[in-house]
Amino acid sequence: QADLFPVALPPPDPYRKAVAAVHAIPNQPMTLIQRKLSNALLKHATKHPRDADGFWSTTSSRLREEIDFDSNNTSHLKSAAKQLVSMTFEFDVLSGDDRSPYYDVGNLFSRIQLFRNGQVRFKLSDDVADDLLKPSIYALIDMSVIRSFRSSVSCALYEFATRFEGIGQT
Repeated sequence: QADLFPVALPPPDPYRKAVAAVHAIPNQPMTLIQRKLSNALLKHATKHPRDADGFWSTTSSRLREEIDFDSNNTSHLKSAAKQLVSMTFEFDVLSGDDRSPYYDVGNLFSRIQLFRNGQVRFKLSDDVADDLLKPSIYALIDMSVIRSFRSSVSCALYEFATRFEGIGQT
């Protein structure tokens, strides 16, 4: 019966997410909106240059579209942004090796600004920005898939599984 009512799938919308970010453990559980927002901002940062002040800029309408946020509840979006900036992450948690060449605890985002005119500006933390923007090992995350999720856990599982896709081991 599925052939009787074909559903058009959205086109792929991939970006390279650094494995360090995929496997980073937040100090508190992330909500779905926080996961989607962090992915949208990281994707934007990997595809666009910073301004002279080190910020990336986009619009709130573009960001809402990117994360499939169809509400005008800006307080919910502001709350998610505030929590993302204050959230710390433990990086390289999979190595399990005390001699690991890369281990860090810190924030992904140092600033997220939402303006009344619809502009959004954000800054990645200086300590992790280079590793996140040009990763040598990455997961190819499809934002069209991310937008379809309705739970934070399914979004996280997708990212973990995508990271190991095509390498023959998990």
